[in-house]
Order: sequence, then structure tokens, then C-alpha cells
Amino acid sequence: MTNNDRIQEIKRRLAEAMPGPWVYRELTREIYTTAEIDGIKYKMVADVFEENGQFIANAPDDIAYLLSEVERLQEENKVMKEALEWYADEINWNSGCYEGGIFFTLADDDSGEKASTALSHLKG
Repeated sequence: MTNNDRIQEIKRRLAEAMPGPWVYRELTREIYTTAEIDGIKYKMVADVFEENGQFIANAPDDIAYLLSEVERLQEENKVMKEALEWYADEINWNSGCYEGGIFFTLADDDSGEKASTALSHLKG
């Protein structure tokens, strides 16, 4: 299953479950939400229908998966940001050395290696 398939599956379960916000009442051990119909607020206790059951049963795995995706994307973002900051730094375009009468900047010497390295860290 691809990442996109997994995320679509989680979205489907979320859309099919009873909408929240949810409240857990410890005294009665019930989970409920409120809904307003024609200006009257109703307490809606979550029945464990197929859709709610699937959502609740998969919640721990779904949350763990989504958190791992967030961490992976944060790491990718960090690597890409570092590469972009290096290329955006004028020093790397203005500093360097002469070889055979030609001035080679640090960016010339890099030849896109930092970008290639950053891209190689991307999942996919």
C-alpha cells in the first residue's frame, strides 16, 4: 500500500465516522458529542456502528502512521532547507579561487552535489 493509499484510507474512515468534537465522560465511561438540530442541542452517544468501530479500532495505528509521516516530512524539510540555504548564501556564489586564470566559486565547485544529496534523501 502506498503512502497516498494509506492516507486516503484514513480519510475515508474519518469521513464515515460520527463527527465530533468528542467528549469522554469518565464517570459513565461514555463517549459522546453534541449536535444542534433546529436550535436544540442533543447529546449523541457514539454507538459502535461499523463505521465508528472501524475508526476507533484503527485510530492507534492510524495515528502512529501519521506521526511517523510527520517526522519523516520534517526531516526531509530540514535537509531540503539546509541545501536551499547553502545555495541562497551569496558567499557561496562570490567566494572561491582562481585556477588557470578562471575564477571558480564554491557553488561552481559544488556542481549541484548538495542538491543531489538532499534529493537522494527524499522517500519515494
